[in-house]
Amino acid sequence: MSFKSPFRYQFYSTSCCVCFHVRTGAMLLGGAYALMYLVMASFLAAATISPDEVAEFAHKYDLPNSYYSNMSDGVDSCIAMVISLLMMIMSGMLVYGSFKHRSGLLIPFFCYQLFDFALTCLVAVGFLTYLPKFKDYVDQLPNFTYKEDIESMDSTWVVLIFVLLFAFVLSFKAYMICCVWNCYKYIVNRNIPDMTVFSDQNNEYLLPPYEMVVMKIPPKDDPPPYTPA
Repeated sequence: MSFKSPFRYQFYSTSCCVCFHVRTGAMLLGGAYALMYLVMASFLAAATISPDEVAEFAHKYDLPNSYYSNMSDGVDSCIAMVISLLMMIMSGMLVYGSFKHRSGLLIPFFCYQLFDFALTCLVAVGFLTYLPKFKDYVDQLPNFTYKEDIESMDSTWVVLIFVLLFAFVLSFKAYMICCVWNCYKYIVNRNIPDMTVFSDQNNEYLLPPYEMVVMKIPPKDDPPPYTPA
């Protein structure tokens, strides 16, 4: 008889962000996403109910006109609201699954992270391809707040800044994907028994069952009668 430990504690880490456990990091990530999309849904609802106040707020903080005009549009607002609700549901599933050690609830948010990372890579490639003509695009935006600052910058510095920005964003997204994946592996391996016991001996070396031994014992004969000498 021997003992065999399951395949555990390999290819994943139990810590993230230097000092947090992967479960804590996953719950904080899910809470941050839920809060962000809750604020977005509230802003969308306010833009639908009272668009004049939202326009005044956007004008006060120098937001582009296209930003709040799209928010007040009925179709775009409904689509954005549905996306916000779905993201809040997936974020809540991430928090609940991490807290209750249910690995299956982490899968929807993990799939969203993979899709978001792939989409960000495509956006980065397309933007970097179009970057040499970025100043021409800025010239076509008359109400852009930082138009003069960008036009006065050297093109090399603009390219370098955007490359570093996209590299940081992609690195951060990849790290968050690893955090959720490590949390998933931790929960899955936590639910596996610590030790598996199995026998590697042949059956011919094992003792027979007690019932079989008792059945095979021949009955004892009566002792001979006692005869005095």
